[in-house]
Amino acid sequence: MVNPDYQGHSDKMSHPMVNTAVIKTLSDYLDGKPDKQFKTPKDDKIAVGDQRSIPSVHCESIAAATASVRDAGFVPSTGDPVDSDCPAGTAALTEPTGSTIKGGAVTIRPSRGKSG
Repeated sequence: MVNPDYQGHSDKMSHPMVNTAVIKTLSDYLDGKPDKQFKTPKDDKIAVGDQRSIPSVHCESIAAATASVRDAGFVPSTGDPVDSDCPAGTAALTEPTGSTIKGGAVTIRPSRGKSG
């Protein structure tokens, strides 16, 4: 299981750890009931969410990058500019990169062009 506020974090909770946390949280209700593990889910969506690929927006206009990210099912925003090989004012990269949960926030970082 991952932190829903930061899916990119490398720490993961194992299935038995999650069960133990749930059992301890519900201990009053479970008093006198057998201690057993929950069934293993058929996939990992319950732990990591419905992961979707983030489209590449490298060197696209900010408007086109925003539309691409939104059309892919994410909530786009524009962050602070970064140095990049893209022309100033175009999209340099996204944060996160790769993938995140469906409906998750994706920040588009504009390019300020090459530095130095």
